[in-house]
Amino acid sequence: MFQINGTVLNADGSVGRNGQNVVVKNTSNPRHVQIDTTGNRAGDGRYVVTFFDIEAPVVQTGDILEVSVIDKDSNLLGQISQSIIAADIQAFGKRIDVTLGTTPTRKITGTNLFQINGTVYTAKGTPVEDGFTVTVKNASKPPLVQITAAGAVAGQGRYIVTFFNFAEPVAEGGDVVEIAILDKAGNPFAQKKQTLTEADVKAFGVTI
Repeated sequence: MFQINGTVLNADGSVGRNGQNVVVKNTSNPRHVQIDTTGNRAGDGRYVVTFFDIEAPVVQTGDILEVSVIDKDSNLLGQISQSIIAADIQAFGKRIDVTLGTTPTRKITGTNLFQINGTVYTAKGTPVEDGFTVTVKNASKPPLVQITAAGAVAGQGRYIVTFFNFAEPVAEGGDVVEIAILDKAGNPFAQKKQTLTEADVKAFGVTI
């Protein structure tokens, strides 16, 4: 487990407004991407995200963390990259503040940020126990795949993954999302496919 937090600052050093999306990505291990909204959980202008994987380290010394601030109109307002050092590993976290530019640095075209979340249920309609493996794939844009564990970061039986790429869209209307669930013994448990709508794309996410 590794937590990244910080404050979004305006160019004059004042605390940035709430409601801005902050995307934190381990560029050395790209499947680890998390998003938070400033002021959502950590106080005015602040963000906090947690990387967690029960099977493998989420960060290692020398990894590069990239923190990007994006407004509701998909403008990239600020970005910073920092390396993980041994002291960060020992502390299980790192603080990274981001200072915004006076103007947007670029416009993100398409949907370069998309979050998928949901709950895995048993046949009786109750959430499954933690530890089920959830694989989420955008079958229309391979190899966009994220793997997580139910209950790892989002509550019992819940999963959440984030696709993020500045170079090209990660989701568009008409794309087909495939979800495959394995139980704790590694046996197939459930599968589901869902076609993304334009409304999903505009909302930057969908619950499946």
